[in-house]
Amino acid sequence: HDELIIVDQHAAHERILYEQRTHYFDEAHGSLLLFPEIVTHAAPLVQHLLPWQDFFAKQGIHFDALGATEIAIRSAPPQLRGPSLTTVLTDAAYFIEEHGSLDRSAFTSKFNEHVHSHMACKAAVRAGDTLSQEAMEQLINDLMSVDNRFICVHGRPTLWSLGKQELEKKFRRS
Repeated sequence: HDELIIVDQHAAHERILYEQRTHYFDEAHGSLLLFPEIVTHAAPLVQHLLPWQDFFAKQGIHFDALGATEIAIRSAPPQLRGPSLTTVLTDAAYFIEEHGSLDRSAFTSKFNEHVHSHMACKAAVRAGDTLSQEAMEQLINDLMSVDNRFICVHGRPTLWSLGKQELEKKFRRS
């Protein structure tokens, strides 16, 4: 009515996807890839990922080791493909390497949050992407339906509100 609301579409979509993943991560499904994606890492990174295959399977990501330095990704969530998928797994391996000494419960909690936030970020629409009117409206409706709608998973605001008085002041109309 008396305000202008500006939405950061990437931050908003990222929050929506994160909330969906967090609440429904046991139900995530991946699609089989026609050709497995082969990811090459240093041997220690591949070894960090292997004990977490069940965790990733719950996220819809299935992979197998191909020797000491490669993994073959056989399925992934539809919105997460190519470089984004590789980045999620690489970031996860480094996270395991850095935080693997935590007790299992604390580590699992932090790891869940880390993976879900990275998956949401990589799958979200980009700031410069053009959305249809219908897609914009759906984004706003979805954002309003999540609990923590005002910040993305990285702590950036998803929307700003400018009141009529503030706008009038900026245009020297008050």
